[in-house]
Amino acid sequence: MKRNPTVTSATAATPVAQPSGDGGPRPLRADAVRNRQRILVAAEEIFAQWGSAAGMDDVAVAAGLGVGTLYRHFPTKEALLEAILLDRMHRLVAQGRTYLEASEPGEALFEFLGQFVAQSQSKQDMIDALAKGFDSDQMFQNPEARATVELLTDIAGQLLRAAQTAGEVRSDLTSSDLLGLVLGPCMAPGNPLIAACSPQRMLAVVRDGLRPTRPPSSPEA
Repeated sequence: MKRNPTVTSATAATPVAQPSGDGGPRPLRADAVRNRQRILVAAEEIFAQWGSAAGMDDVAVAAGLGVGTLYRHFPTKEALLEAILLDRMHRLVAQGRTYLEASEPGEALFEFLGQFVAQSQSKQDMIDALAKGFDSDQMFQNPEARATVELLTDIAGQLLRAAQTAGEVRSDLTSSDLLGLVLGPCMAPGNPLIAACSPQRMLAVVRDGLRPTRPPSSPEA
């Protein structure tokens, strides 16, 4: 089964409203939305390439915008990194929702896990920037971030239960087990003890372990 989720770039991020004079949200103008999207796209590329060594000026140049415009949208590097991480989680949620509609729940689950690992593997420099650039615990105090993580976890649980109901994944596995198994391949490139291993090969082993065990065939008389 092959599915191609349509949400694949930072340009699909939900526009963020700015505070208005009376304290309520004020929608961004169309040109401001475009500028914000350009910044997110450029920042993903810059931080993926240079990690935490990249500066805000580098992002502004890559986006083709003035530094003042960049700082109006993201006053600190921490704010920009937070927006990128949140945007990536939004994309994973959107991808997960497409897999919930799949006719083959086992393959849908495995493909979603593959997307999860691929995102982490290809953005390892971004993970480095996040780790060194700001306190991720503080980022997840953001109500939107917490809600998005909960939604992503819920989607993974739904995919797991559908695959179990179809008999394509072992029934004794919990959502927490699943996340624990997948985080290993995700974190492999950042751990010097296992950096040389292949995250995709690790995921293939995990996939084999998720499949239902079958009793050994009886020897022929």
